[in-house]
Amino acid sequence: MRSTLVLLVRHGLTPTTGKILPGQAPGLHLAEEGQRQASVVAARIDRLPKVEAIYASQLERARETAAPIARARGLAVRIDRDLADGDVGEWTGQKLRHLARKPEWQIVQRHPSGFRFPGGESFPEMQTRVVSALARIVERHPASVVVAVSP
Repeated sequence: MRSTLVLLVRHGLTPTTGKILPGQAPGLHLAEEGQRQASVVAARIDRLPKVEAIYASQLERARETAAPIARARGLAVRIDRDLADGDVGEWTGQKLRHLARKPEWQIVQRHPSGFRFPGGESFPEMQTRVVSALARIVERHPASVVVAVSP
């Protein structure tokens, strides 16, 4: 039996990439460069013989990255909320340079699996959520090629 191939695609650049920790905050769209990146990845994926489905998280930046891939294939983007970025709780929307001054930042950098974002989730919880989503996608599309776009 053939395996299912899941192409994991990270969303394109946003105006706040590298500056702000967005977490699951809605309303963050792709920057012009991110739109270009989405078009480039869509062209690369379009060379594959068959893509059965395209999934994305509900976040705008993921949906906007998935849209050109879906258009090229004549497919709809299927939303799976479990593909969303980590829930960073109280750190959502904060500047990275301010977060880097917090003592907890060293834990995030050196032992991320031992850290839970205040009011949010831990990296192992995020991993479990995303891996479970991918397992459901694989189960729905046996022996196929699918795309999953996530922050």
